[in-house]
Amino acid sequence: MDRDISVDPGEVAATQGAAVLRANAIGSCAPDELVRVMNRVHGLDISGFEPSFLLRTLQRRAQASGCNSAGSYLTERLVKDRVEAEAFHRSLRVGYSAFFRDPSTFALLETQVLPDLAEKARKTGRGGLRVWSAGCAAGQEAWSLAMTASAMKGDREAILDRGFDGYVAKPIDAETLKKTIHEALHE
Repeated sequence: MDRDISVDPGEVAATQGAAVLRANAIGSCAPDELVRVMNRVHGLDISGFEPSFLLRTLQRRAQASGCNSAGSYLTERLVKDRVEAEAFHRSLRVGYSAFFRDPSTFALLETQVLPDLAEKARKTGRGGLRVWSAGCAAGQEAWSLAMTASAMKGDREAILDRGFDGYVAKPIDAETLKKTIHEALHE
C-alpha cells in the first residue's frame, strides 16, 4: 500500500519548488524519487548511478543518521537538510576496488562496446584500441578492463583451435572452472 508524502516548498526554499514523494508503508523508496529529490531540491545530479547502488547507499546513510527507514531518511533528512544531502552525495564515491566489480558493466563492454570499437578501429586502419580507465582504489578495474579488451568474441574458438584443453571466460565462475578442469582431465 502506498501513501503520498508532500513536502512544503517553504521548508526547502521558495526557489526550489515542491517535491512530492511517494514512499510505501514500510518506508522504502524508489531510486527515481531519490534522484528527483537530489536534483530538484539540491541541484545534485545522481542520475548516472545504478539504482541498486543508490538504494544501498541510501540505506547505509539512513542507518548512520539514525533514521528508522530509507523512506523516512529521504523525506525527513535529505529533502530538508542540505548538509546531509551533500554527505549522501559524497558517500556515492566508490572507495573500494575489485576485479570485475560490476559484472554487468564488463559484460556490456565485452559484448557490445569493445567489439564495436574494435570494428571501427579495423575499418579505419588503426592498429588497435587505446583504452583509458579512471583512477580507482587499487587498480583492479583497470586490469579488468585490459583483460576484457583482450578477451574478445572468437577467443574461445581460437584458443581451442591452438590445442588447449579448455577455455573459461571471465568473470570466472567457480562451477564452470571446476567443470572445465574435470572435462579436460577426463577426456
